[in-house]
Amino acid sequence: MSMLREETCADGTCLYLKTDIEGYDPKTPFWYAKLPFQTAIPEELRNKRFNWGAYSVCNLQTRKTSEEYCKNIVSNIENGKGLWIYSESAGSGKSLLASAILGHAEKNGVKETMYTSVSKMEEHGKESCDSSFWQEFLSCDLLVIDEAEEGFGKYSNSARMLRERLDSKKATIICSLETPEALFGKDKKTISRIRAACEIVALPNEDIRVKLKKWPKEA
Repeated sequence: MSMLREETCADGTCLYLKTDIEGYDPKTPFWYAKLPFQTAIPEELRNKRFNWGAYSVCNLQTRKTSEEYCKNIVSNIENGKGLWIYSESAGSGKSLLASAILGHAEKNGVKETMYTSVSKMEEHGKESCDSSFWQEFLSCDLLVIDEAEEGFGKYSNSARMLRERLDSKKATIICSLETPEALFGKDKKTISRIRAACEIVALPNEDIRVKLKKWPKEA
């Protein structure tokens, strides 16, 4: 395959002119576009910062754990280290914190990322492990699983795929209203793998979404 020319459009789209593509006349060059990298962070959570000062109480150790993870984000991801972000309160900022960390990873060059939820995983629950969804799930460098309390422990295929990912030393951040033990019950295999791979980040049991009405935009 030979590269004849490359151009970048104003919107960041890269255009390549190539030849020698299998099935095409080698004398006929053609254009194809490669879209710029799109962040895995849900649109409603993009470009927002996590505000520790919004809480009336804050566990300093929890803050330190998050900051240390971000401080060494690239090496932590390479070593398969993740986080279990937990709070019994809805609206406590679990998803926002996970998104902020994911965005920090992307800004530091981590490009193979994925953001999903247990309900989304269940939609693909009957697909084979070599489907595009599960291949991305298993292979991406950093994965965020949101809303893990939504029946995660009840779906053996989702739990099995999570175990496979953790066994492969792939960094995973999980957000839940429950602890690993409460969520997975007697599934000691999954609990053991999570505890070995993920540090617990326990946010205060406080609904910050209601308190702030809207999340502050990044400065």
